[in-house]
Amino acid sequence: MSVSKDEVERIAALARLRLGDAEAERLALDLSSILGHVEAMRKADISAVTAVGDMTEWPAPFRDPDQGADPLLAPPESIAPEWREHFFVVPRLPGVESGGEESGA
Repeated sequence: MSVSKDEVERIAALARLRLGDAEAERLALDLSSILGHVEAMRKADISAVTAVGDMTEWPAPFRDPDQGADPLLAPPESIAPEWREHFFVVPRLPGVESGGEESGA
């Protein structure tokens, strides 16, 4: 399968991308090459390949689901630059109004 420059330009327009002529040509070649590889893989004979099982075939889960979360090596407040009432305190972003309450608008 081959992808034309016109198809690349149409897709780029749908994605609102601006491509130069050289870029569109290069992308058309790249996409055609990728589709060629996919087609070659589709034609490959995999009848002799042994399938890999899904998770239901594993003898046991890697971890006991009832175990819970791993304990932390250090409490989070020990690594936090600032910690208040069990929360990390982060600086306010520039340009964010500092009223502290939502305006509801």
